[in-house]
Amino acid sequence: MGRFGTSALSAHMICLNVANILFMVPLALGQAAAVRVGFHYGRGAAQDYKRSGDLAIAFGVGYALLVSLPLLFQHTWIIGFFLDANDAQFEQISALTGTLFAVMAMYLLFDGLQTILAGALRGLHDTRTPMFFCLFGYWGIAFVVGYLAAYQLAMQTQGLWIGYAFGLAVVCGLLFLRWRRKNASPTLATLS
Repeated sequence: MGRFGTSALSAHMICLNVANILFMVPLALGQAAAVRVGFHYGRGAAQDYKRSGDLAIAFGVGYALLVSLPLLFQHTWIIGFFLDANDAQFEQISALTGTLFAVMAMYLLFDGLQTILAGALRGLHDTRTPMFFCLFGYWGIAFVVGYLAAYQLAMQTQGLWIGYAFGLAVVCGLLFLRWRRKNASPTLATLS
């Protein structure tokens, strides 16, 4: 990130800090989904584990939409927690951070959902396939798309964040399909 300058590095670090703070709720939902789905799966209550997983996913979508609003419409206020408005680079960093926040809104949606979906699948003792999905999405997709967007398309910092979001979207989609396939199984015995 430092290759793109100090303003880009500052904007990136602001986004990472905000993303890490906002990620705590989906992380907790993913852990709760793992426990609730695992509990109901263990006692043979298929409808209950499906409902528990789907409810966690719905909460995750709602949360992501809710926290995206200030990112999209009040980014200067958020940046004020990190930078002094009198800073010589405030306007430049603020503009870049605002652009990154728009990408980060999608990033947070997909990152939160993939965490919740992985938790729900963990409750079904399904860990190996999600791990391969993550390896593919993070290294095969996010890394490549981020590099191409940042360097080949000259989108710099925004290109790297687009790569993150795109890779997470792929992982999220694969995990969602996996969750749906597991839920379409007629009996609990077919889930193992």
